[in-house]
Amino acid sequence: MSTEVPVLVMVTPVNEFSPTCVPRTFRVREDAEPCTLLGSVVGTDSDYPHGGIEYHTPGGPATFAVDRLSGEVRLLGPLDYEQQRLHRLTVLVTDHSQGRGPAQPRSGSCTMAIEVEDVNDHAPECEPPFQELTIHTSPGSGTEVTKLSCRVPQEPQRQAFSYSLVGGNSQGRFRLQGAALLHDDLLLGASLPEQPQTYELLIRVADAGPSTPHLSTTATVIVHLVPWRASTVATSTSRATVPSAMTPLLVTHTEPFWQPEPWFVVLLTVTGALLLALGWLLSRHLRG
Repeated sequence: MSTEVPVLVMVTPVNEFSPTCVPRTFRVREDAEPCTLLGSVVGTDSDYPHGGIEYHTPGGPATFAVDRLSGEVRLLGPLDYEQQRLHRLTVLVTDHSQGRGPAQPRSGSCTMAIEVEDVNDHAPECEPPFQELTIHTSPGSGTEVTKLSCRVPQEPQRQAFSYSLVGGNSQGRFRLQGAALLHDDLLLGASLPEQPQTYELLIRVADAGPSTPHLSTTATVIVHLVPWRASTVATSTSRATVPSAMTPLLVTHTEPFWQPEPWFVVLLTVTGALLLALGWLLSRHLRG
């Protein structure tokens, strides 16, 4: 004889698998504002039922933060492409939803790569930013007045610049050939000046590299143009560089000047009056 007895078997879930996450690469501009969302870390757990994964980063304060429940990665502090172009962020994922006992919970980790994208945040600088020069006109080919020397001190690898005359070249006597400022009357068809003239030229220097935005600076060149004469040595150029921060020089010229004291003036006046009176008395005495 046989019989069938129903048996109810209850399986208790045990957290036997550690959660995992997939490494990812995020990109962020170096001028991004704090709290900018970079992306999300996605954790998975092979245990059943799923869920209950928490995210956090080990260590103290950092440049990036991970939301404990959603896994969103956000920016906390400023970035600088020139100082550090790649950051690595280790994220710990922990499963709190499975099993019981002292061996729980289980956790895993993955590393996120964060690439900082370059942003042109430094304008070029010219040395010196202000120049004053004197040249003599000559009926010949172009004369090089000066050559600008510009760079980005914070980013010495930037060497591509564009140059343009934006002011002061009202008569079209000057042109640019790269960083060189030229004075060329023949090519421009201008007549030679008869009197000395002064031009205050403004030259815009802009970053021509691939990064944006293209920042610029303005250099000032004052040119004193002296007419050519037979006695003048042609194409001679005198240069005087004036620093940008000019300190005025005060010159005092003192001329000698004597000013008598008041008592001396009174004494001299009284003495003169007495002498006149004495002379008058003597003249009357002699007549009498």
